[in-house]
Amino acid sequence: MTQITVEQQVVVPKIMVLDDYEIDGVLDKNFGADEHDKTTDDTEKMTSEELRNVTIELREIPCTPAFKINPQVLATIKKHPQNVAGAIAYLKEALRTWDRVNSPEAVFSKACKEGSKPANWGQPVVSYPQPSDEQLVELKRALSKREIRDLSKAYNGLWFVDTGASILSWWEYLQVQV
Repeated sequence: MTQITVEQQVVVPKIMVLDDYEIDGVLDKNFGADEHDKTTDDTEKMTSEELRNVTIELREIPCTPAFKINPQVLATIKKHPQNVAGAIAYLKEALRTWDRVNSPEAVFSKACKEGSKPANWGQPVVSYPQPSDEQLVELKRALSKREIRDLSKAYNGLWFVDTGASILSWWEYLQVQV
């Protein structure tokens, strides 16, 4: 019986293949290593201060229902720290564009696990012309005199003027007034 077990341990072709870590002339030091070990070695661990900053940022996201930091969210952040920034951006995009988000924690956790990011992630931000100080003073003067109903800045940096009849970009409004 001992001879049979020794023969079974010695004659296993998969062990021979796993021991051969040179493939196509390329030496792979991590060959045969567990995939989980590779990901934890390659990524940096999140410090407690970084974790605290992330949880504060998540709590401050305006959403209904309010974002709650539960053990699942904390575990996901700790396990996938490299995906946290993209997942936060994905959650903000979802809150802005979706009709309803029942569980912001679930949206964040799934995005963090899957590495989901918004469609425009990594693309350059469209830079809109910003009003100069003089132009901004002129717009605020028009607002104070009730010539315009509202002056607001969108999330993407574009200033809008609500005239009551229409909504224009700030430069369109100033061109009309000249």
